[in-house]
Amino acid sequence: MEQSDVSDIYKQARDPQTEGKALAMMAFSDDVNIRESIAGNPSTPPLVFDILAKDAIEVKRALATNIHLVEPYISQLILQNDDPYLVFALAKNPVLEAEHMESISKKFSYAPALFISNHNCPEDILRTAYASMEKEGADAIEMSKKIEMCKEFINNPSTPLNILAKLFLSYPMYKDRILENIRFNYPMFEGASDKMLITSLTRQVTPIY
Repeated sequence: MEQSDVSDIYKQARDPQTEGKALAMMAFSDDVNIRESIAGNPSTPPLVFDILAKDAIEVKRALATNIHLVEPYISQLILQNDDPYLVFALAKNPVLEAEHMESISKKFSYAPALFISNHNCPEDILRTAYASMEKEGADAIEMSKKIEMCKEFINNPSTPLNILAKLFLSYPMYKDRILENIRFNYPMFEGASDKMLITSLTRQVTPIY
């Protein structure tokens, strides 16, 4: 097979416009790169997920990112794999429900921090992730990690109000974004002045564990 032909097949495997029947046939390819490409393609028919979920680890990682991933393959990937990159891919997939996050968090102690940006994340996992963030050190790398986690908390409409209050006091450079989040996601504060919000947030800063 010529190089141009191989390149065309790779493009088809990645292209969401490729017909599902053609993608399904590629699940049986000898080329792991092709199988990896179709595993992450949202147009790949779920009927071949069973094959892909038992494939090489790079194929499973790609399948974990598929926004049309369904049960029982989500649970299968959680229970049968200890690969941190696969866990990270799953954590960022919007198809995950609260029970999936609970299962992953029980299996991997580092997992709660991965779910901060997931709007389906249960409050108890968000609180665990916040506690983990607070334990980070003060060197440049760890501070950078804390800043990124802080941004994800701020952008998540499920973040509890008292965590937003703590972030408001600890990261004043993001105060406008935090206030915007609260006004949008907490109806009781809609239209509230900055002064009123800041007063309410200050009162919220009490121990949360």
